[in-house]
Amino acid sequence: MGLGAKFGNAMAALASMAMWFCGLSCVTSASRAVYALARDNGTPFSNLFRRVHPKLGTPGPAIWAIVAASLAAMAWSGAVPIVTSLSTVALYLAYIIPVVLGFSARRRGHGWTADAVWNLGRWGGAVNLVAIVYTVFISIVLVMPPNHLAGETLLGVIVVLVLIYTLEARRKFRGPQWARPAAVVSGESQK
Repeated sequence: MGLGAKFGNAMAALASMAMWFCGLSCVTSASRAVYALARDNGTPFSNLFRRVHPKLGTPGPAIWAIVAASLAAMAWSGAVPIVTSLSTVALYLAYIIPVVLGFSARRRGHGWTADAVWNLGRWGGAVNLVAIVYTVFISIVLVMPPNHLAGETLLGVIVVLVLIYTLEARRKFRGPQWARPAAVVSGESQK
């Protein structure tokens, strides 16, 4: 009302387009992650999820699995704000996992930062710690009521992922080929 019908509708259309492209980029990145894990036997049904369409060059089964999971999350929660909160917390967790692993390696004196092209020097550990504390804090805030269903759903997703890893992926997943020692890769290629 405050913007007028034409300008208000134009702003709503722009917001809708922005949400569409954000959703599309999420489906794209998540499906590529599923494809990459399946390629290295890191998912259940990896033979299915590693398939790439010969003409389009896209991992169709991985894309449709992510679309189905997204629709299931929408149906489960029944509200866009909860899905938004869940997605935000999941992204924070995905971003912080390498930071936690790097911080842990730094504390154990692995010296991996010596090989880094760019690092924060003596401030790196402090920046890692601030990032970890902030992520824990903001994740708790994002799953507080009225978004508690997002927290419950995220907990359920984490439990399912741990079960999948424990029951199947741990024994099959050896990591990406480029990260394996040369002897292991050459031995696998002879199979």
